[in-house]
Amino acid sequence: MSNQKRNNAFDDKIQRSMNRRLTAYSATKHLLVLVIAILISSISFSQINYEQEITWDKLQKRDYNGAEYYVISPVNVNFSLNDQMLPEIHELISINTQNTDVESIIIDSRFEVLSADEKDKINNLSLIKNQLKINSSIQYIRKKAFIEISILPFRKNPSTGELEKLTYIKLDLKPSGVKKARSSSLKAQANSVLASGKWVKIAVDKDGIYQLTSDELKDMGFNSPANVKVFGNLGGLLPLQNNVASWDDLEEIAIQRNNDHILFYAKGPDKWNYNATTEMYIQENHIYSDNSFYFLTEDVGIGKSILNAPSPAGAAKLTVTAFDDYFFYEPEDTNLIKSGRQWYGDEFNVLESRDYQFNFPNRTSNEELRIKASVIARSSLASSFDILSNGTTVEYIPNIAQVSFGENNTFANSKILTSSFSSAGDNLTITLKYNKPTSSAKAWLNYLTLNARRNLSFTGSQMSFRDVRSVSSGQIAEFNITNCNSAVQVWNVTDPLNNTKISTSLNGSKLSFTVATDSIQEFISFNGSSYLTPTVVGLVENQNIHGNSIPDLTIIVPPRFLQYAEELAKLHEDNDGMNVLLVTNKQVFNEFSSGMPDIAAFRNMMRMFYNRASTESELPKYLMFFGDGSYNNKTAAGNIDLLMTYQTANSLNPISSICTDDFFGYLDETEGDITGKVDIGIGRIPVSTDA
Repeated sequence: MSNQKRNNAFDDKIQRSMNRRLTAYSATKHLLVLVIAILISSISFSQINYEQEITWDKLQKRDYNGAEYYVISPVNVNFSLNDQMLPEIHELISINTQNTDVESIIIDSRFEVLSADEKDKINNLSLIKNQLKINSSIQYIRKKAFIEISILPFRKNPSTGELEKLTYIKLDLKPSGVKKARSSSLKAQANSVLASGKWVKIAVDKDGIYQLTSDELKDMGFNSPANVKVFGNLGGLLPLQNNVASWDDLEEIAIQRNNDHILFYAKGPDKWNYNATTEMYIQENHIYSDNSFYFLTEDVGIGKSILNAPSPAGAAKLTVTAFDDYFFYEPEDTNLIKSGRQWYGDEFNVLESRDYQFNFPNRTSNEELRIKASVIARSSLASSFDILSNGTTVEYIPNIAQVSFGENNTFANSKILTSSFSSAGDNLTITLKYNKPTSSAKAWLNYLTLNARRNLSFTGSQMSFRDVRSVSSGQIAEFNITNCNSAVQVWNVTDPLNNTKISTSLNGSKLSFTVATDSIQEFISFNGSSYLTPTVVGLVENQNIHGNSIPDLTIIVPPRFLQYAEELAKLHEDNDGMNVLLVTNKQVFNEFSSGMPDIAAFRNMMRMFYNRASTESELPKYLMFFGDGSYNNKTAAGNIDLLMTYQTANSLNPISSICTDDFFGYLDETEGDITGKVDIGIGRIPVSTDA
């Protein structure tokens, strides 16, 4: 895609997001004034009454993304139009507690029947229920607690069946007594390890044992390869929610030092998690990076080494001779509406059937395979998929709903299948066959995941394994691996930062070890015949974002435009007396996401400063992105001219799919993803050229 087309697509997305908000612009201005006024004083939260008369404007016609809607709006309260173009009333009430949830009880209410004209012209009134829809919750703005009330001010009278609008309401707001944790899930370091010493950045693309020889380390400029340390982190995407524990800065990982090389276990960018409900291992694909990154130094760290794993206390109660294996395929080459973070691939159109190859060596013959398949279809009629294994139909994805064609309508509908099937052999050809109901129907693959049971027999030069069936409280299991020799080692890599070497015994070609399996344990076995090799990225200049004082204004900029951002920073320092922190996107990634591009790294940097502030005057005030963005964050992540954008998960509905920089300002512990109140001012100068 050319820069012009990419920027136009991004501008169009921003415009759609702005259009979504313009309908409530006037009300939003009043809401901001209300928030500022409320900050002056707080109410002791034991019980609060909310009472409001509501005056309604006349029926008005609005144009929204090319479509006409009729709406009625309250004139004396704060409101916004929801996705159904119905007004929702919003109020914020400042309180002096930070630890309670809230429940709302209707004390009194009055209604007025909608006019015949209103009933005829207002869209989506069929969605109105018999009871008022009221939501109340505790929200935080710049560390101050507020009760947020949201009211959909319509009901269908349960006695008469008439549609009515709210004209008066009185609520009793009470603390529910449910405590919310206020301790921060982000434990930021005082200084980054990158602040001093020589550092070299390397890249890996998959989980496994990696080797660096003495000659390779010397080529990187290290004087004493035996003293080299490896730093990194846990891999995978950073959490979008603030209350989920997130790693910070770089940590030293345990490695094995030999005479002429070092060995270390590295995690690739993607992550696997076991889902007990579906009884499957499910992949979490890293949507921003194809690589994980690690950092080498000989100047910092303790020289962490692989230690021997402690022996379990007690004898084995279970023998393990098979393990869980998995494989997934997820093409990500198409964003159908050029919005959202979900990507698709492998179009089913002219080619209605596609084959996918999976190999599970030494698969247990009496065990079913587990499959999870996610597909989407764009068709005027309901459509379906057949799933075949080695030419035999084993599953069926029925009734993928039809779509209504139109610029603002859902582009395609999705369907997910989770099931089991039987199929013989280690090599599987899984065929997806799209049953087109019309000649214009199209479909795409989201992902295809298979889980299988394999006999615990060593294959290749290194083999990862785990066994969920061995897990129970107090369990001790003996793992028996066949087809081994004396060269085979086993590491426990459940904690990627603190890998340990397992003590094993060899009886003929059977390698055995005993380990506690209170939780799922991840192992890797290897025989030393070959190792994975990382890619050298290059030297990393010293940096220390963690060591900075709390800035008033933080500017994030791609390296290409750094000199121009420096001029802007100096302008604010000289004219406004601001404390300005200027950092590149790569510097933020190095310290907050182990070098991997990740939108949450920007947010976590701001949360670090936000959490450090002990008074309101110390809180960071502004964040500026000095660079253009795109819906294609993986391209953006690899393009030094672009800064990543937050995209909602929805990539199929142009109305519900949102691009917003607000995400980077949701800094309180209970916020994150698309939910929260912006705690800092955020702006973006969409710089894309030097001109």
